[in-house]
Amino acid sequence: MENVGLHEHETVGNHYTWSNKHTNGIIYSRIDKAIYNTERFLQYATSEIEIFPPHISDHSPLMLKMNDRDMEKKKRRHNFKFQNCITEKPTYHDIVKANWEKDESGRPVYKFWRKLMKLQPDFKKLTNQVTAGVQNIQECQNMLEQTQILLAADKFNQQLIIDEKYWNEKVISSMELEEKILQQK
Repeated sequence: MENVGLHEHETVGNHYTWSNKHTNGIIYSRIDKAIYNTERFLQYATSEIEIFPPHISDHSPLMLKMNDRDMEKKKRRHNFKFQNCITEKPTYHDIVKANWEKDESGRPVYKFWRKLMKLQPDFKKLTNQVTAGVQNIQECQNMLEQTQILLAADKFNQQLIIDEKYWNEKVISSMELEEKILQQK
């Protein structure tokens, strides 16, 4: 199953799906399963398979429950683009480590997916910080130019020298971020 990308779906309810219904030598087995592929899991990550009591049958019925959240997600997809340059932010590793240490239940693929989904809002905040820095390149360039004009008139003004250095570094760092984003694109 793993070779073709199929996985057994998590279930709620009774673990066993079949019984021979004998009074002596009773056998329980989990022979009925719900199988999904990765694409289906991504579309309906919070769906459940419920195993009902067998009643008069020797097999327990299985029911797929689609949660409203999954249906909303299917209707409105939000693209998330990971910007490589956020890994250079000082808080990046702390955010990933804190999230990864949180306990998740379920199969390994599901745990992995849930952890990634929980990281998404934090990554978006970091991405917004980075893109905000890139968007103000023109403002930083204007401030650098104004400072340099003032410095040309007063070459030994210590505060203007400090300001010029500050705005120069801001322009360079903003342009480097922009370059990294463009390289990734």
